[in-house]
Amino acid sequence: MKRYFFRTIFLFTVMLGGCFEHKGCCDHHDLPSAATVLKQDASIEPVVIVGGGVAGLTAANYLLQANIPCIVFEGPKPGGALAQSDSVRNWPGVFNAPGVEIMRTLKDQVVLNGGVVEAGMLTAIDSKQWPFMLTLRDEAGSTHIIKTFSCIIAMGTEPNYLGIPGETGKDGYWGRGVTNCAVCDGALFKNKVVAVVGGGDSAMLEATYLAGLAKKVYVLMRRDVTRANDVRKINTLKAMSKVTFMYNTEVTAVRGNGEVVADIEIINNKTKAVSKLSVDGLFLAIGSTPNTKLLQGQCDLDKAGYICLTTGQESSVRGLFAAGDVCDPNTKQAVTASAMGCSAALQAKTFLEDRGYQSNQTTVDVEPVIVAETKASVVVRSKDKHDDTWVPKITSLDHARELIENVGNKLMVVDVYGDFCMPCQKMMPIVDELAQYYDHKVCFTKLDIASSTFDVNEFSQLVKTERIMQVPTFLFIKNGKVVQRSLGSMSKGEFAKLIEQYK
Repeated sequence: MKRYFFRTIFLFTVMLGGCFEHKGCCDHHDLPSAATVLKQDASIEPVVIVGGGVAGLTAANYLLQANIPCIVFEGPKPGGALAQSDSVRNWPGVFNAPGVEIMRTLKDQVVLNGGVVEAGMLTAIDSKQWPFMLTLRDEAGSTHIIKTFSCIIAMGTEPNYLGIPGETGKDGYWGRGVTNCAVCDGALFKNKVVAVVGGGDSAMLEATYLAGLAKKVYVLMRRDVTRANDVRKINTLKAMSKVTFMYNTEVTAVRGNGEVVADIEIINNKTKAVSKLSVDGLFLAIGSTPNTKLLQGQCDLDKAGYICLTTGQESSVRGLFAAGDVCDPNTKQAVTASAMGCSAALQAKTFLEDRGYQSNQTTVDVEPVIVAETKASVVVRSKDKHDDTWVPKITSLDHARELIENVGNKLMVVDVYGDFCMPCQKMMPIVDELAQYYDHKVCFTKLDIASSTFDVNEFSQLVKTERIMQVPTFLFIKNGKVVQRSLGSMSKGEFAKLIEQYK
């Protein structure tokens, strides 16, 4: 009897201990099968992926190959961090390619496989009930709720700021000389003096790109050594006469003339000597913070805010997975993010199948045509014969002058963009639609900052505005003068409001 009693106690203890070891293992023991719920409500998505970077798009492709439908919400920065690199040399099978091209290929692959990629910002998530409830805001500002059996969080990280006077805010110089993307904005600093803050691999990438454009590049590091792993890139930079490494140096303030950056205040953190460094641009490469504020209280996060993983890519909540930089505080490489996206997709597949979900086994032939975004029906007019969109491109300074003179008292909207800029690419269909809608009432044109035809700064002088220092930038011009300047992406509704205000 005693042996039987102790044996029973032992087995009970082992079972109880095993349950404690797997955090959240009892989260969804009472869940109905996915197959049953799907028959009752076909509006519940099998998988929703939040994030359109390497991790999210890789996950989508693996799910689609398994005939599991999924929606990818790419958020405000299509392509993620990789899209900001002009030269990717460590992507498997690719010797050297712009990050934006790699991301375009991945996105096209998702669409060709039958996936859906939409612009949307996650504003809330409820993982306490199942199916999960996701609240998303679209580009028009409308919010809607999506139910999903599983979710893959791949929202990446947000670049850090210095938090110093003159950096951001109403009186700051963000977008007017302070930025965190050399690939996006570097072409606007040709033959200028710039400084890069940071000592890691991303800082070395920024400095390398800028060294091919700027007259002088300062690399400012608060330590006495670099943290970057790419030794060859460091040695290449140090060998350039136009590049200067400044160690034990911190930026304490950004100053300017009210319009653009003029200089930065720096301090040597060893000698405590304070000095001024004259620069035209300040590029931040000082790490990033995971986009997980919305997940506080929804799943376990570490002290820095990264999602804690239990088994593979699963979070502390069953059915809620994470991939990419949002759960990777150390490596933060495109190839590891892709691998995590693959793993998250396969685990999501298993999670669904364990609950009775059955994927459509029939193979659907997809036409080899890329249709990543559905455009709303709008007024049609003939396209510019020199361009493949409704918005003609400025080809020279004389061409710009001619356009301004001929537009009369109409509003002129200039889209200042770069082909390598994912936010710029995202805005182009919106600009195209509005150009058709406001046909003959508003003049739309676009300006490529990488164009070798003329200097963008000359165009700034022509329209009597300070230098254009960030893309995308939208200039609203009336009677030859800039009446409004908008920086970065915006919704079609926000864009239309600005047009109505000034047209």
